[in-house]
Amino acid sequence: MGEAPDARRNDESLHRDFNTVWGHHMVTDSTGQWTSLLSEHWGPTARALRRIQTGLSDSVVCEVEFAEKRYCLKGTPDTYSSTRLRWIHGLRRHACELGLDWIPDPVRTKRGDTCAQGAGMIWELSPWMSGAPLTDVSQGQCRNAMRALAQLHTAWRIPQRGPAEVVRERLEFARQCVSLTREVAWERLAAENSHYSWAQDVREVVAQSSLRMEMVIQQLVEWCDREVPLQPVLRDIWADHMLFEGDDVRGILDFHAVRVGTVTSDIGRLLASWRLPDGVQWAKALEWYGEIRPLESDEVAFVYMLDDAARVLTPWVWLRWILLEKRQFASMEKMNNRVAWSFQRFLRDK
Repeated sequence: MGEAPDARRNDESLHRDFNTVWGHHMVTDSTGQWTSLLSEHWGPTARALRRIQTGLSDSVVCEVEFAEKRYCLKGTPDTYSSTRLRWIHGLRRHACELGLDWIPDPVRTKRGDTCAQGAGMIWELSPWMSGAPLTDVSQGQCRNAMRALAQLHTAWRIPQRGPAEVVRERLEFARQCVSLTREVAWERLAAENSHYSWAQDVREVVAQSSLRMEMVIQQLVEWCDREVPLQPVLRDIWADHMLFEGDDVRGILDFHAVRVGTVTSDIGRLLASWRLPDGVQWAKALEWYGEIRPLESDEVAFVYMLDDAARVLTPWVWLRWILLEKRQFASMEKMNNRVAWSFQRFLRDK
């Protein structure tokens, strides 16, 4: 599978939601630029082509139809490392070779590469994955998703152990958040942004954060040097990035955040993004995952610890991005929903 290149540059701005496209407005291509790019690098002439409005990212996603098949053409700003993208493509191809047909296998260009550059973007072409994302999952869907995730992690498994970098990253951010709670006039900022549905909850989030942040810091410090199995993981797997038809998993999307880390972050992130059916607790979901890839006792504890940290820290990611840095997103509605969801998780008991 090869060694992972440096995955830390531009992660936050580049890996979010690039394939969260189902149900969004489609804009018919009128310039022919995407058709020309396809012809130059992949050869086939597109019979129909539409650009799709994505959720939060600045990537370009197009649906391509040719030879009676559908494909996804995706462009990512060329500040993203092409070396890293090829490494990720190698991981995807390896999974496909092992029979994981719900992983999109990149189509090689005429030169035999899996990506091409043009118009300030890095482009890739992959089969269009059928199915739809869900927020409310059934028992069968949850079971099959956990098993699919475990199959992918098994395909990418490597003999490596060490401290998980995600712990140090979250610890650093938590300490920054402690300062932010004291130094920023959050009530004023919330009042200035009252058009957001979640603005009314900013005061309560900030008020609860001081004590909860210290508890998170204590937990993270305890885990900083603890060694766990390490391997390539998705890091941005959540409800919108897993597609279902009935109970079956039909696709996993968005691989641009992949780097070496702990499988526990993928497990917790996916479970936290769903509303699970009655009678299904996280312990049961971990049991289903473990039927394919057994978890060590430390890994099970790590799933819960990382989720405890994420529950407290995620609202602060959004507060910093939106109220302090004034970031803009392709879909303000999707952004608003994501923030509201993170606030709800923070303010309710687990």
